[in-house]
Amino acid sequence: MARQHGTKAETGPNRAQLNAVGRGLGFIILAGLGMAIFAALVLMPAWARAVEVEYARDKRSSCDQHVKNVIATSARLINAAPHDPIVTKRLAKGTPVQNLIHAPQPESPPKPGGWTLELANKLSQTKTRRGLFCVAIVSLAGAMFLFGPPGVRRPSRCRRET
Repeated sequence: MARQHGTKAETGPNRAQLNAVGRGLGFIILAGLGMAIFAALVLMPAWARAVEVEYARDKRSSCDQHVKNVIATSARLINAAPHDPIVTKRLAKGTPVQNLIHAPQPESPPKPGGWTLELANKLSQTKTRRGLFCVAIVSLAGAMFLFGPPGVRRPSRCRRET
């Protein structure tokens, strides 16, 4: 049958399918942005605190290792003092024991830094958190109201029947 004048051939996707795809993409973009902000606000400060605790632990273990080295070196000095005339002369002259002990100083762990810790510190400030929580809530609400299902998006207005 021949095509009638003034009608279009149905070759591509219909308007309802394109509308649904557009609504889905809009919802994913806005809701994803809101959820990413929420995740950053909740997880980044906790991660920064965990990194600081790990650094303090590593620094403390480095100090503990140094103390163990000093104790071991002191024990060797005490054991060698009766048999070593040089150590005995130095102690007799009044040389402080700290000058006789040369324990190797262990390397201290590198201080954590970088843009992620700076961002986490900024996100832990009260005013910044409050503002970003508002942005996240508005983004999620906008995703639900702007790109929700058509029947739920806009409630029908109540009209008086006269």
